[in-house]
Amino acid sequence: MSSNLKLKIDEPELISVSRAAEILKLSPSALYNGKAGTEVLTKVPQGRRVFFILSEVLDHRRKLVVGAQELRKTLTLVPERE
Repeated sequence: MSSNLKLKIDEPELISVSRAAEILKLSPSALYNGKAGTEVLTKVPQGRRVFFILSEVLDHRRKLVVGAQELRKTLTLVPERE
């Protein structure tokens, strides 16, 4: 592999829309259209294709998981009505 093909350490790794959709368990069209909270993700156009930054996608998924866990904890603290 030539040195000009290697990513620089400070350059973010880009992933395809289909890979980002797979990670987030969404459809590619949801990502293209910024649905389900994905409007915060950076779209990187490369010619006719669009890519996303892997670290942003993973961070977005972590936030979704943590939010769901916190909601579950909150709901378990609320006593059921009789």
